[in-house]
Amino acid sequence: MKPSKKALKDSLLFSDAYLSGSSSSLHKDFDPKYILNLDDLYVQAFVTIDRHEIVGLQNKDDDVETKLFRSHFEFGARWLSDVEEDENAVSLADSANKEDKRIVRATIEANFIVEYVMLQEFDEKTLIKYAHDEIPIEIWPFWREFLTSQVSRMHLTGVKMPVRKKVST
Repeated sequence: MKPSKKALKDSLLFSDAYLSGSSSSLHKDFDPKYILNLDDLYVQAFVTIDRHEIVGLQNKDDDVETKLFRSHFEFGARWLSDVEEDENAVSLADSANKEDKRIVRATIEANFIVEYVMLQEFDEKTLIKYAHDEIPIEIWPFWREFLTSQVSRMHLTGVKMPVRKKVST
């Protein structure tokens, strides 16, 4: 029998969410501190689930094993501008999409691990569905805070921020 959403929420206790890796960069000829039209930049964002795992942790004191359900998420955003006469700029046409002539101006990416203590065991299919449906809602504030902080540090303030997106695999 398939467990209800409430049964899953009651049996998977949020334990932790933390950054496991990140990268941020500005195009070498792009300095947002001195650009007047940052609002003209187009934002692309993504969120994917890299993998899931169940980890058993043995307590040394009482020899009781605690099971953790862990999901590894990848988040990213990049800011694009329309093509300019900039011979050093890297356009999207140089990558996968040969039609797109926009230029990548800034990129911010982060990997997060989200952990839940499992009070009850569930089959893998149920856990993966839960990870796709529920965990992005819980992890989004961590990504949003990281992204906002990086945007500020990179002088990208005033640019459009991505809204929460559906998770892709």
